Order: sequence, then structure tokens, then C-alpha cells
Amino acid sequence: MIALALESEGFSVLSAGSGSEAIAIAKTCRTKVDLLISDIEMPGMSGADLADALRAITPDLPVILMSGGIEPVGFGSERSRFLHKPFSMAALAQIARSLVGPDSADQFSRGVSA
Repeated sequence: MIALALESEGFSVLSAGSGSEAIAIAKTCRTKVDLLISDIEMPGMSGADLADALRAITPDLPVILMSGGIEPVGFGSERSRFLHKPFSMAALAQIARSLVGPDSADQFSRGVSA
């Protein structure tokens, strides 16, 4: 649902079924991944751990982590946002555009959604 909503907003989306799959996609993707959108709680790897792993590949990678629970302590910066569930797709798209920057707002951006 998130991938379809972002695609309808003009984003190009790479979807992954797990953190390890997202890392593999990011390592082999021919174009730069501009944004990570992930749930905080996933089987096998947390969203925060995934963000750390992908930032080892792309240090300035913007991140949106989402959860129906409490925002993680110390999370949130100029390059990262927390989104509390439930949220609107419009809110997600607005945050995504703010993180990829105004220069990318009218272009397709690629993100790995795990």
C-alpha cells in the first residue's frame, strides 16, 4: 500500500520483504537510493539497524521510520523522521519530499521500503 501510494505521488519505489533483502537491493542497485522508509519492528532486523547498515553504504541517506508504538529515544534529525501509525499517505509523501529535498521534488526518487 505504501509503495503504491508513493508511486502515485511520482516516486520510484524499490520494495523489500526484509532488512537483509533491502541491504542486498541497495548494494546492487544501479542508481542511488535516495530514501529509506521502514517499520521500526521487523523480523530479523530492526528498522534502526537497517538504517545503520544502509548508511554504511550511503552515509547521507535520509530515513523515515514508522511505528504504532513509541518513538525511539534519540531518533530524529535533519536527515531522519519518525512517523507514528496510523498516518495518511499525503503526510508520508510530504515528509518524503522534505527529506529528498526541493531539487528532487519534481523528479523520481528511489527508496527502499522494507
